[in-house]
Amino acid sequence: MSNTLDALILSENETLIRFYEASALQRPKATGYLVATNRRLMFIGESTGVIGQSVMHREVNIDHITGLYAYYDTGKNFGKLVFAAILTIFIIILSFAFPAFLVLLAWPAFILYQFFQYRNAQIQVNITADGTQNSPIAFGEVDAGGGLMNRLMSMFGASGNNAWMSVVAGPGRDAYTLVHELGALVLDIQTLGDHAVDKWSQKPLASKTTLETENPSASQSEVPVNFFNP
Repeated sequence: MSNTLDALILSENETLIRFYEASALQRPKATGYLVATNRRLMFIGESTGVIGQSVMHREVNIDHITGLYAYYDTGKNFGKLVFAAILTIFIIILSFAFPAFLVLLAWPAFILYQFFQYRNAQIQVNITADGTQNSPIAFGEVDAGGGLMNRLMSMFGASGNNAWMSVVAGPGRDAYTLVHELGALVLDIQTLGDHAVDKWSQKPLASKTTLETENPSASQSEVPVNFFNP
């Protein structure tokens, strides 16, 4: 468990049930953890750069979750390569009239960096909740904002808030398992309450190999999962 998770403070009568290494990025070093308790579902991102350590925290009350979309894909998005190529050509053409536009080549360069950083796998998780217009927890192939310059600085660990990169990072060590069991976990906590603590705390975190052995249909490259409360 990371130092950030070790320092996580729980509320009265709150019990940690499960945590996953949901997302990971090598440069800068950024990791996103999805943490489930009997009261909350939390996404905690942490990173360490040349400037120092940064941590981000998003959460939603378990009882307020109304839906979940989880997606894991072992393929690459080659559309990014096409977009980067078109963007590069467009910028070069503009630079003949305005040489300063060459600095914009950093944009397609960053797209290529993301393409190769994901290591042939992608994850996307979106949680929906009542009383909220936007998703309280979303990570993976989503737009986390921050701007191009901040992304480039974060790439080299020079930004002071690299933790947000965990939101746009590729799959972490437990991503495959997370996609398969998160829906059941949340539903059990909502319906069983504190009894779900015993069930899931004693259940070992299955590996990708174990899941594929127990359920051959789970070995497909694209695994989208949707659930909604009854």
